[in-house]
Order: sequence, then C-alpha cells, then structure tokens
Amino acid sequence: MGNPALRSLLATRLAAQHGAAAGADREVAGRIVLTTGSAQLIYLIGEALLDPGDVVIVESPTYFVFLGPLETRGARAVRTPIDDQGMRLDALEETFARLRDEGSLGKVKLVYTIPEHANPSGISLAVERRKPLVDLVRRWSDEAGRRIFLLEDSAYHGLSYDGEDAPSLWSMDPDGETVILARTFSKTYSPGFKLGYGVLPKSLVEP
Repeated sequence: MGNPALRSLLATRLAAQHGAAAGADREVAGRIVLTTGSAQLIYLIGEALLDPGDVVIVESPTYFVFLGPLETRGARAVRTPIDDQGMRLDALEETFARLRDEGSLGKVKLVYTIPEHANPSGISLAVERRKPLVDLVRRWSDEAGRRIFLLEDSAYHGLSYDGEDAPSLWSMDPDGETVILARTFSKTYSPGFKLGYGVLPKSLVEP
C-alpha cells in the first residue's frame, strides 16, 4: 500500500484540508494506497471493479486516457452531458433511468468525474452540485442493490488561482464508502514526479 509514514502525512493533510474530525486521519491512513501517478490508480481500480460488459458513466467530453483501461477490461463508457457548471445532474439522473429501463443498471460499477478544471473542458463542478452528486450516486446504488462508486479524479485540485478550492466530493461522503479519491503530485508539484495516491472505500482496499 506504500510507505506508512508518507500515508500518515497524506492523511493528516487531507484531514486538515477538509475539516475532518480529530483522529480521523488515522482511519484514513489505513485506506490510502500510493501509486505511480493517478493513472496507475485508475488502472488498478478498473482491474478490481470491472468485468466485460460492465458500465462506467463518464462526462461528455471526458479525459481520453481514462477510456483506455475501460476498453482493456471490456467495459462500456456511457457518456452524460455537462454544461458550464460541470456534470449536469438532471442528465445523470436520466442516464441512470435509461440504463435501468434497458436492464443495465446492475452493470453500472462506477461514475467518473473530474471536478476541478476538467480535462479537456477546463470546467469545474459547481459547489452546489457536489453534495447532490454524491447523494444521487448513493440513491442509485440503493436502487441497483449494490454499491456504485464515484471516482473523483482530483489531479487538478490546488490549481485554482482565484478564491479557495471547492470542497471535494470525498469530503461529502461521510461513511467513506461511495467516493474514491484519486490525487497526484505530477500536476501541483512537478510534472516529472510520478507519485499519486488514492483514498479507497474499505471494501476496495484489499482488491
């Protein structure tokens, strides 16, 4: 899972950034996995979660590199529209309903989003859409009868020049069982420094 001291430092930093309760960093450290950049984390998540025929809901447009691991696993990317405030929640609702009506809801394993300065659109998800997005995915998980994860690709967190960074989706998932947080140092620290990390729900740590 990676060097324990570094994982502890990262957990402390995340707890401070997101206003976590005292002592929460110790629990978070046990769910952090260090990787060779966030791309490796995305690949590992695909290996752990996806089987041929599974569905991953992505923004349209989305980060093209993310689509490679999906194709490798035989999964299908289903696109949902964005606007100038990021992923449209009404469109995501319609996407879930369409997949349910066609009998594919049980195949949905993941919703993928880049909430800050998304590649390639450059759009950041509006603050007022963040908690409702997490709640929407949790609600459809209940309808599907199995966990649907929300992968927050936070590679560009920390690159806002005006104002404070918006709260992460991960910070809005109190039980830590829906949102997978993926971060990397290659955007905010150094392009050649290929070190990333993820905070995983407990059920994904071993896989």
